[in-house]
Amino acid sequence: MEGDCGLCQAAGGLCVGHQRLDLGPKGPGRRGRALLMPPTPPQGRAPSSWEGAVAPEGSVGPGTSRSLSPTSELWGERGWRQAGAPGRARGTLSQPGCKRPSGSPACRGPGKALPAPRDKAARERFRGSSPPQRLRPKRLARLPLALPASGAGIPLRRRALGGTWPGSPLAPPPRGSSLSGPLSPPPPGEPPPPLGRPKPSPPGEEPRPGAAPEPASHRPCPLPICPDPGGAGGLCHDGTQTAMGSMTPRTCHSSPSARTAQPWTSSGQAEERAKSCAPSTLTLVIVSFFLSPTGHLKPSLSGHLHFLEAITGQEGLGIRAALGSFLKTPPPLFLQQDLGVRMGALGVQLAVIGALILLARAACPGPVPPSPEKTSIFADLTSAELRAVRDFLTSRPELDLQPNRGGSPGGSLARNSLFLVELLAPKKSQALRYLDLGGRLPRRKARAVVFFGSGSKPNVTEYVVGPLPRPTFYRPSGYPVAYTARPMSQLEFQFLIRRLADLLEPLKVFLMDISGFSLGSNCGQRCLTFTEVAPRGLASGERRTWLMVQRNVEGFFLHPVGLEVLVEHQQLDPRLWSVEKVWYNGQYFASPPELAEQYGRGAVSVVRLPPHPEESLFSTFVPRRDFTTGPPTDKPGAKVCEPSGHSYALCGNHLAYSGWSLAFRLRSSTGLQLFDMRFNGERVAYEVSVQEAIAFYGGNSPAAMQTKYIDVGWGMGSVTHELAPGIDCPEVATFVDAYHYYDADGPVRYPRALCLFELPIGVPLRRHFDSDFQGGSTFYGGLEGHVLVLRSSSTVYNYDYIWDFLLYPNGVMEARVHATGYVHASFYTPEGVRYGSRIQAHLLGNLHTHLVHFKVDLDVAGPRNSFETMDVAFENISVPWEPSQRLVQPYLDRQPRLRERQAAFPFGKPLPRYLVFLNPTRKNRWGHQRSYRLQPNSHADRVLPRGWKEENGVSWSRYHLAVTQQHDNEDTSSSLYIQNDPWQPTVSFENFLRNDESIENEDLVAWMTVGFLHIPHAEDIPNTATPGNMVGFYLRPFNFFDEDPSVASRRTVIVQPAPPGSNEGVHIQRWGPVASKVCFFQEPFSYNGTYLEE
Repeated sequence: MEGDCGLCQAAGGLCVGHQRLDLGPKGPGRRGRALLMPPTPPQGRAPSSWEGAVAPEGSVGPGTSRSLSPTSELWGERGWRQAGAPGRARGTLSQPGCKRPSGSPACRGPGKALPAPRDKAARERFRGSSPPQRLRPKRLARLPLALPASGAGIPLRRRALGGTWPGSPLAPPPRGSSLSGPLSPPPPGEPPPPLGRPKPSPPGEEPRPGAAPEPASHRPCPLPICPDPGGAGGLCHDGTQTAMGSMTPRTCHSSPSARTAQPWTSSGQAEERAKSCAPSTLTLVIVSFFLSPTGHLKPSLSGHLHFLEAITGQEGLGIRAALGSFLKTPPPLFLQQDLGVRMGALGVQLAVIGALILLARAACPGPVPPSPEKTSIFADLTSAELRAVRDFLTSRPELDLQPNRGGSPGGSLARNSLFLVELLAPKKSQALRYLDLGGRLPRRKARAVVFFGSGSKPNVTEYVVGPLPRPTFYRPSGYPVAYTARPMSQLEFQFLIRRLADLLEPLKVFLMDISGFSLGSNCGQRCLTFTEVAPRGLASGERRTWLMVQRNVEGFFLHPVGLEVLVEHQQLDPRLWSVEKVWYNGQYFASPPELAEQYGRGAVSVVRLPPHPEESLFSTFVPRRDFTTGPPTDKPGAKVCEPSGHSYALCGNHLAYSGWSLAFRLRSSTGLQLFDMRFNGERVAYEVSVQEAIAFYGGNSPAAMQTKYIDVGWGMGSVTHELAPGIDCPEVATFVDAYHYYDADGPVRYPRALCLFELPIGVPLRRHFDSDFQGGSTFYGGLEGHVLVLRSSSTVYNYDYIWDFLLYPNGVMEARVHATGYVHASFYTPEGVRYGSRIQAHLLGNLHTHLVHFKVDLDVAGPRNSFETMDVAFENISVPWEPSQRLVQPYLDRQPRLRERQAAFPFGKPLPRYLVFLNPTRKNRWGHQRSYRLQPNSHADRVLPRGWKEENGVSWSRYHLAVTQQHDNEDTSSSLYIQNDPWQPTVSFENFLRNDESIENEDLVAWMTVGFLHIPHAEDIPNTATPGNMVGFYLRPFNFFDEDPSVASRRTVIVQPAPPGSNEGVHIQRWGPVASKVCFFQEPFSYNGTYLEE
């Protein structure tokens, strides 16, 4: 019986016999209630479907809520009594024996029961009858997405030339299956079907009649993977494609040695661990605090779960399982008596509970992370889901969507098209109810961005589409955006190339004379190209872009010819576009014909570029010259080796490593996001993610002085091109593909878009040599330094950003970004050196500031935190042992920050050195409030004066750090549309702070800005190198633990000398095997560089 209820309890329900008790969350203004649901409908009632079924009056059917009434009812000695207390109750009905539906990886979340009437008369009538109740259909849990198996640190320089979440989504079962068919008890004498996936028939045995075939999408993996002590393996998606075409059925990655570790625990194990402390008298006493004097469960029991979690140090799962065992155990005699007399005094109750808190902590296990199945709610959309959204929206005649590509020379932008599709992550409140309280599985939805160019008022509209994998609805999200603010599409770019060739036709001879290259379709191997800059205009509503003309050779960003043109392209008909201004070598002209005419008269100062390719190799990666010292470099360098295989577990989008567990996704609009980040089962942060990256420039040419790149507007999360094994990531890394639907007509597969690897950091995590000061030591102790790296890259035009999240075994998380790629350079003129450095004969490297914005939604030992800063101040005191002398010493200056404005630290003012997020109600063993601190690694500063035009679009760039209350409608600090309309931004971060809310004991979000000033120099040729161009921050425990949690690592070495007079030498203690396997990589280097629509 208990085995049949295991995952139901893990999903947040309690099983009493074969019934499931669901403790619904206590919402604002409502009472929580414990609801006990009967296992099956009454005999004789078998509705054909749950959807729309109505429970007849007086029946006991699915969806009919029942409350726990007198004690005799609680223990099953009497019948059920209709729920009648005011407020909306929440309950869940499990199938017979709490078994899961065929094809469902977990019990479904709680539904809603009919609310009881609020007036007294109606409540009496309600108690006496059972009015019809409409049942709400339940949704299936989503499967984790499969990740392919396939890598040493950071490449010195990188430039991309240009992941897949393989597997199909879990589709609802067909009509007539166990989900939508009638619910009936098992035949007499036959035990209830087992919980979990249907077991395959033994070899040679026919499946049982009526048995649902086992879906191929979640057969058990053929190899023992996803290490956990209970052996809960991962899930397989047939046809999983790994790097560059190799096939593997595995979705989880771990080493044989790692299978003996316990980086995470499955939901079934969580329930078993929670049960171990449940039957104790201690638990019964604590629960008794929430019983009425007659032994009834109080209606507010579910609302007090947070209190139980606080006093026992457990998450909701352990508390629920403890209560479930309590309900299945007859109460002690003293609890069956009048508890109002026994424990009537509140002081006595609190004294008893307080005296048992320490025992509760010792008796019950610690928190347990959710299973990979649960964290799959954050997984990116699969290729099938992306296509499903596209097909659904294109089938709607009112939208009139046309393909993004395929424009003809005479075409137009006056069309409607689907520009972007990506996962719409669940709201935090919904996700936490599901993850922590066993609530309903959040419906999987998509965010869709549609360009409406065919109407009388062109605009961009965003939609919410769902539920996935088979969408049935779409609705607008937010307000329409001005069409001029839309991101640049490939179709518009192609129109711009064609139109520019026509507009610059008068300069054909001029361009050939100064560069040896030309525009048009007949240029052969000597074509000109251009770089566009943004924002596109000087005020909202404009779409005027400066274009920098360049030679189209390798590293064309470093080959401007000195010509820049301003093109007006606001009209949707490209034939109406025009050139408004021309700049060449420091001179302005009204139009191309004017420049051509003055050039013909010899009135233009001309600079002829050196010939190609003889003097244009400086922008290439081709090796040249030699080092004057050291051995030759034509031999392989040092490599990362994993002699025992991977030390991490990767199951779907769920990652576990040395105490850490988290879910991740690669958001097409912004980039990497981490969710539900926990250490040893305790959540540290709900979300850590990249929000925006900007680079604001200065210069003397119009294109340079207009350049203010806001990279989300360029699809920063979608340009995640292939990572090269051995260069971008070690050969032993696990590579993961990604699908993006961004400015395309279908999902585009980006191979090797992410990589995951463990990296020796080159220094010990901890060490000490204990000298005896006589030429020897008493001991040496050290812990190997390793870190797990999750990496992706974004090639945003000329720059390559390498994004890393690093997990250390001592509870430290690091987020960092390396900047590499080509500098954004302009044509050199003598006046330009005020704005940068001359880095080639005709090239100016323009100064610019990089800023990157991160979101850190902290849940330190719980969702309610406070924020304070710490620094040192000095005091001048008399010396206690010699009062005539004075002593100056530092002391700790703590500054609680109670409101948002107090926690916003603008650039230009000192930033306190300790930024501490603490849980005011939870303390460690030494009495300190459990805390984490943010430690920035940055030398950022503002990019523009506060309030100046374009600065309004990036108002987050005013602050080192700002701390706000968490709100679901403040989920991002930027948007796709700010790049081309920063003057009237669709998202204003300053509005997050305007109401100056309290941040004391609230759900807090830290918004961190890091960056650096880059003054290009000669060594930026050919590429900007990564050393010195890295910024980020650390998230470090600060009294969160009782000691360094890395003491759990078995990679420690202790060396002690032998006793005096002994010939044994030294004594070496190890807790892990000595690496003996030689690193040898059988896979040759491969790289494809393609990203193709499927």
